[in-house]
Amino acid sequence: MLPGITESQHALIQEVVSRIVETAHPEKIICYGVRAKSHNFWSSFISTDKTNAVTTMDLLIILHYKDKSKRESISDAVEKLSNESLSLIPIVHSIDAVNSNLESGNPFFVTLYKKGVLLYDNNAVPLIAPPTEVNPEVQTSFDTGTRRKFDLGQALYESAVECSRAGRYEVAVFMLHQAVELTSISLLRNCLGYKPTTHSIRRLFLLLENITLDIHEIFPRSTESDLEIFNILQRAYSDVRYKELYSVSSESVSSLLSRVAQFQKLASNICQAKWEEIQSVQLVEVKQSRFINTYNLPPFESIGLDTFSDIIFQKGDAEAIQIESDADMAHIIGTNIEDNRLWITTKNESFEVIPHSIIRLTYSTLSSVVVNHSGEVTCKEPIEANFFGIIQNGKGQVNLKVDVSILDATVTKTGTLRISGSALKANIMNTGPGSFEGLDLEASEAKVTIKDSGGISIQVEDELNAFLEGDGNLQLKGKPRLRRFTMD
Repeated sequence: MLPGITESQHALIQEVVSRIVETAHPEKIICYGVRAKSHNFWSSFISTDKTNAVTTMDLLIILHYKDKSKRESISDAVEKLSNESLSLIPIVHSIDAVNSNLESGNPFFVTLYKKGVLLYDNNAVPLIAPPTEVNPEVQTSFDTGTRRKFDLGQALYESAVECSRAGRYEVAVFMLHQAVELTSISLLRNCLGYKPTTHSIRRLFLLLENITLDIHEIFPRSTESDLEIFNILQRAYSDVRYKELYSVSSESVSSLLSRVAQFQKLASNICQAKWEEIQSVQLVEVKQSRFINTYNLPPFESIGLDTFSDIIFQKGDAEAIQIESDADMAHIIGTNIEDNRLWITTKNESFEVIPHSIIRLTYSTLSSVVVNHSGEVTCKEPIEANFFGIIQNGKGQVNLKVDVSILDATVTKTGTLRISGSALKANIMNTGPGSFEGLDLEASEAKVTIKDSGGISIQVEDELNAFLEGDGNLQLKGKPRLRRFTMD
């Protein structure tokens, strides 16, 4: 028995399920959501008050076969079984697809397996019991896909705004359809773990009722004008592409822009809350299974790296180091200050296998960095200084952002040194086969020197001195005045 369902409603549901079985010949039917709405009516012309109740049911209909066209036709046929008392929202999948998703730990199908109500079972093919623990790769995949689609939806909305300003209203409304579709998909993936395949905004909105009913406040369909606006959005995907004389008014586009903006704000609030919840759980899991050692350091102004750990620089009021790893690294990671330079080293006298670690270095002032060995080196915020020097003697990747007056950077081996941000003057030298990547570094003046087979890419606005003494290459962005240029 479904929760919150009266005897009369239950009888109506049984009748509809029987008709679905006759129409679709499914393997199983699972209900995963029920919503009831009641409306009271009173009129001077009616002797008694009237109550009109509508029950909405979310159904997973599982078929024997994989034919997509048949799935879509069955979905349409089931929707048509709806009446004034019972509204049906079907999603249709094959038994193979459902079992595959259960086996991989898909959160949507696992939830339906555990909490859904089985309304019909042909008993021909059983459902596979899902794993007891969530596969972190599945969760990560959903999280990444959700963020990507959400960002695409935001970008498409911005494109729609630009098209509207340019008077390209038909392109704007097409972009709005795509923005709403992708935003809806990101919500469904994020909150339910479900990947819809439909392009129908109407069907996506029906699925979103499992997350929020506010969608109908943003896109109401209670009046003719509201319904017209919704239908423009719903049909834009096909109308704009296939109707030769398609047109839409600026007023309609303006109304849709306003509503889509509200929808994306609603989606952003819901998604952000979910992402923060996932992140907090992941952080707790990481902290429970990893060693974290934190301690203060004497003052320093320079850093030397001779370790294979990943390094993160972060500015703070007092110097400190935090080492995070799967094992206790306190006896392996060493620190020593010489001539105001903090050296981070890895000691492995017993030749044991060293686990991956992340070292967060907090500095108050930083004027130079020397990298002999390291994992990936990054910074939490731009490094601010009058002068900042860096030497990449290693084979790894250094990726830093700076806001400095003078930058002095050198690459000597096969590693990569990527610098972004801004510098009034930049002196860049590459004496090895590695690369300096600075197309995202805005420099007013620059001197670049290449002495081997490595490359330098840089953005210069005003003045450039270039010395190409090896077989390397120079990639330049901007149109600076070339003060001096030599090639050997």
